[in-house]
Amino acid sequence: MNRYLLLVIFSPGLVFFYCEYLIYFFVQSSCDWPKLPQSNQSLRALILADTHLLGPYRGHWFDKLRREWQMSMSWLAANTLHSPDVVFFLGDIFDEGKWANQKQYEHYVERFKQMFPANSPHHVLVGNHDVGFHYMMDGIKLNRFYKTFNLSSSDVLRLGGITFVTINSMAMEGDGCSICKEAEKRINSIASSLKDNEKPILLQVLFKENSMPKKICICTKHKYTFPLSISLYLGNLTRFVKAKILCRTKKNTLNFVRN
Repeated sequence: MNRYLLLVIFSPGLVFFYCEYLIYFFVQSSCDWPKLPQSNQSLRALILADTHLLGPYRGHWFDKLRREWQMSMSWLAANTLHSPDVVFFLGDIFDEGKWANQKQYEHYVERFKQMFPANSPHHVLVGNHDVGFHYMMDGIKLNRFYKTFNLSSSDVLRLGGITFVTINSMAMEGDGCSICKEAEKRINSIASSLKDNEKPILLQVLFKENSMPKKICICTKHKYTFPLSISLYLGNLTRFVKAKILCRTKKNTLNFVRN
């Protein structure tokens, strides 16, 4: 009788421990980095997107608690098991950053740092939920995000022998506003600084084909294609997205091609 009583008492706790802690490690233990020849130079990059931390306006408190617990445990498991060399956050880290006042924004940043401690170098990109879509974002919201995460409209990152170029896609409207002009100037500066044999990986939210800017060419110096290869792991779903931005066409426009 005592054995059954102990089983009844401890079983819920064991189930809870498994479902809310161990399962994250079990699931991610089935993942591993690709095996490469020892002669190849490699960089272990963990890529996250759309964490959408809830703010003060939307979402129930329990929904917020549940989401953040799951993301925290996933993060802990990923870093413990896989030890990435670098981590990229591809925008929309906040869900309500575009509406947050300064006090709310600072609280947002603290929560983000607590949930995703920097065990390895972090590189954060801006998303529309962080600062708003093109016609909603302004210099104040944009600059506070840039300052917080030490970035600009476009940056060059050279990590482990691989070149990455980050882009603020909301500033690619091409309508001549001050934000777009600054972003275009920055991109042209980056393009002219790249070496002849340097083929960067572009990091940012993918454009829709029918909304591509028509007057920007980010590789005015080079005739080769810029690859964008992003592997996202979402639960049991692995999605590999490839795109190429072909530059220096006859009309000096951007062409979007999906493989």
